[in-house]
Amino acid sequence: MSSASGISEYVQSNGQTLNAGNYNEMDALTLASLSYIEFEKVYPDYQDRSVSVSQFAKDALASNISLSKTQRQMLDALAESDRYSECYIHNMEAENTSSQWAAMTVDINDGSNTSIIAARGTDGTTLGWNEDFQLAYDDDGTEAQKLMAEYLQNSDAGNIFLTGHSKGGNNVVSAYVMADSTVRDRVVHIDNFDGPGVNDEFREQFREGYAELEGKLDNYYPQDSVIGLLLNDNPGEEHFVYCEQSEEYKSMWILAEHDPYAWHVNEDKTALQSTDQSRLSDALNRILDNTLDQLTQEERRQVVNALITMQVPALIGEEGTLYSVFDEPLKWMNIAFGERNTVATTIINIAYKITTGFMLYNSLTEEQKALLKKTLGTLIVQAVEICVMPTVNEMLDWLAEKYRFVAGVVRDIQAELEDLADLILNFAETIHEEVGTWCNQVLEFLFGSKTHYGQGAGGPATFEVDVQALVALAEELQMQQHALQACSREVRQISQSLLWQISVCAGWQVGRLAGNVEEEARACGRMVNALQKSGQQYMVVETQIAAAAGL
Repeated sequence: MSSASGISEYVQSNGQTLNAGNYNEMDALTLASLSYIEFEKVYPDYQDRSVSVSQFAKDALASNISLSKTQRQMLDALAESDRYSECYIHNMEAENTSSQWAAMTVDINDGSNTSIIAARGTDGTTLGWNEDFQLAYDDDGTEAQKLMAEYLQNSDAGNIFLTGHSKGGNNVVSAYVMADSTVRDRVVHIDNFDGPGVNDEFREQFREGYAELEGKLDNYYPQDSVIGLLLNDNPGEEHFVYCEQSEEYKSMWILAEHDPYAWHVNEDKTALQSTDQSRLSDALNRILDNTLDQLTQEERRQVVNALITMQVPALIGEEGTLYSVFDEPLKWMNIAFGERNTVATTIINIAYKITTGFMLYNSLTEEQKALLKKTLGTLIVQAVEICVMPTVNEMLDWLAEKYRFVAGVVRDIQAELEDLADLILNFAETIHEEVGTWCNQVLEFLFGSKTHYGQGAGGPATFEVDVQALVALAEELQMQQHALQACSREVRQISQSLLWQISVCAGWQVGRLAGNVEEEARACGRMVNALQKSGQQYMVVETQIAAAAGL
């Protein structure tokens, strides 16, 4: 895999100038990601600025704002890009006091009066995460949603594309449904990149706008999406994107896939690389949605307020930082490499956060505590029903299938053993009959009428026969016959008890039983071999007798 993000690869590979006709999902993702760059820190007079995309990228790189490695790669690509050479950024607005919100407009400048409005997602601050939590219950819009709706309402572009990642995606979708119909008519298309949905009450209040979203909205989610699938699913098309977690956020597990720079482009570098939603994402989505569905709007509000009181949003945000809770334990493994101070600090920080959390929990009202317990209990029940029970049922189905298979095999073995027992018994009876007849004939010939055969001109023929050997051979054949009869009875007993044993034995017992059957089969084989050997001896003696008797 290339070290560059999919966004950077796309910007570097696409040299065709952007216009309203060739605008695509990768342009939408690029500009949504660009909105995260803190223009309010790059330009003191940002509200009055109009700057080309390439110049903005150069100015951001030259500033002292904090940038990740993947952001720098994107800005490097944009600074030299032909794709956005005619695009200008203006109407940059940000609010970081009462709300965490920012947006900017990018004019395509192709003569079509088309603009792209990009909304910034959560920036990791406590204020931003507080607002995200409020999406669970706020029925008339959060402060960020209202600011975004006002921003869209004031746009004078004839054709508008909306784009946003995370909360930015939620904001542009919400702004559309909250806007007047005359504004909605000017919106050509909306791209939402892993932005969450809304609560039932909000959706009902703005149902007219939501009814128009089908056909205008495309939702893109990473394969293991959690954040984008929270609350009600957005209307429109759903697309799942193949992601590979970047090194910067790898410790965040599946949440690292929320990072837009982890999203892959296809081989042609023209679109996002599609894939299927993972089972984990589907399970988590259903667990969280089912849990929220069992809480009333007021209960959701109180739960969110309780979490805010416990400083959970602050723990998630960079100020508190949940990133360290995930990341630092990995560093414990590096103690041998001299990072003892880092590990010690991490342990102290995590212990402090846990202790503080318990102390803040005790400061909640009894009603808030009860609601938190109810919510946690519901989460556990949903997790068991959605994740554990299907797994148990699948295992039981698998075991039942294996039992039916083994039972079928055992029934086949039983039938084969019964056939074998009949064959052995018939063979033994035939041998018994033939050997008995032959022995009687031989004994009669030897002791009953010695002169009946072999009379010649010179008188009676004389020949010697080892009578004792013949008697011993007859006795041995009879013993083989009795052994075969005993084997036949034993095989029948094994066959009759086999099905009963399979119903009460575990798999390993069945295996042992099968081993016993195989051993019995080998014993039968040994007996048959002995019988064949005896038959060969019988043929030799018979030939000798016939030769001696002149037959």
